[in-house]
Order: sequence, then C-alpha cells, then structure tokens
Amino acid sequence: MATERNGSALARIAVVARKEIVDLFRDRRTMLVTLVTAIVAGPVLMLLVLNLVARQADKARELTLPVAGMEHAPALMAFLERQQLTLTAAPKDFEDLIRSGDLDVVLEVDAAFADDVAQGRPGTVRLAYDRSRDRARASIAEVEALLRAFNREWGRDRLILRGIAPEVANPLNLESRDLATPQSSGALVLFLIAFYGLFSAVMGGMAAALDTTAGERERASLEPLLTTPVAPLELATGKWL
Repeated sequence: MATERNGSALARIAVVARKEIVDLFRDRRTMLVTLVTAIVAGPVLMLLVLNLVARQADKARELTLPVAGMEHAPALMAFLERQQLTLTAAPKDFEDLIRSGDLDVVLEVDAAFADDVAQGRPGTVRLAYDRSRDRARASIAEVEALLRAFNREWGRDRLILRGIAPEVANPLNLESRDLATPQSSGALVLFLIAFYGLFSAVMGGMAAALDTTAGERERASLEPLLTTPVAPLELATGKWL
C-alpha cells in the first residue's frame, strides 16, 4: 500500500537535507576528517611542491656531470670545473642509464674536437638526456647554460686574438624591462589558492559524501529512511544538498 505524501516536494527535500546536516554535525569522526583533510591537505600539498622545487634547485647547484671523451677538450673541462661542476668519466652504456633514469645528462665530446678547433672549425660536443623526465630538466638547463657561456667566452677570446673588438660580433644591445606588477606576479599564487580550494573541497567533502551513503547503513538508519513518504529523487536531492 502506497504511503500518503504530505507537503510539497521542496519541503520534503529540505527535511532530508536538514536531517543529513544534523547527522553530519553529530558524527564527530566525520567532522574531524572533513575539517582536518580540508585544512591540512593544502599546506601539505604546498610543502611537497616547494620541497620538490628546492631539491631540483639543489641538485642543479651540486651537479655531477658524466663526460665521455673529456681528454679531447681540456679547456672546456677546466671551464666547467671552474663553475663548480664535478666531472666524472661517463660509462659506456650511458644511453641505457639515461633511459632507465639512473643518469640525467651526459656530455659527449667528439673525438675530432681538437683537430676541428686547430683548423678553425667549430668543435662538436653532444648532450644526451631524456627531457621527458621532470627531475632531470634542472640539470639539463644548467649544463646547456654553461655550454652557451663557454661558447660566448671562447668566441670573445678569438676575436680579441685577431685584434677585433668583441662588440663587433654583438651589434644588438638587448635591454630587458620587466613591467610586471605585484598583482600580475601573484597570479601563480592565486592559481594555487584556487587549486587548493578545489582540492580541499573534494577531499574534505569525501568524508561527508561517504557518511550520507555508507554511514546510513552503519547507523542502521537506511531502512527507516526508505519507509518515509519521500520519493527516491527527493531523497537523492536532499542528500546531494
């Protein structure tokens, strides 16, 4: 026999929603999980991200660079050592080690490097790396920047030896002006705050969502709730609210 339903659908939905809110505040465990997850998750996530960035920066500063054929370019090796890089001999299977993630970047000096330089041709060096690995990008960028710096210094010395002013090879004087405002510079912080709000809402609301479903069976209140004159859609809507 169908049970008679009194009142409007909105009133019944409001009753279900009010009942769920009361149950939520009565269940201290759910409230604790909701608040702790929402409050702690954001700072913990930020701490992990900042810790990862700091570790990558430290790794770039304390870079150990494996080199294959370092005897072919002693001037380049001396320059890299002056930049606080620790040079080691690269293993023969360095390509496999890079693919497996055991090495970040390897510098390979061409065997004809000294002959090319003696004849006035550019010396060839090769960088082997896997840029798809995030943790290797800081080391790759550091080595590339140092090689560009050595290239500029070497070219400058060559011009001076030939009696040519180094400025002749640099006709463009580039001056940069950063017009970023504090508001635009804080865009990343605002993005992280928005991401934290979304993340905390999802993680914090998960305990409440579980309480409205599995919690009903745990408290043995699901069967009495289903016997009330509330349509399934009204019951689901009240729980969703």
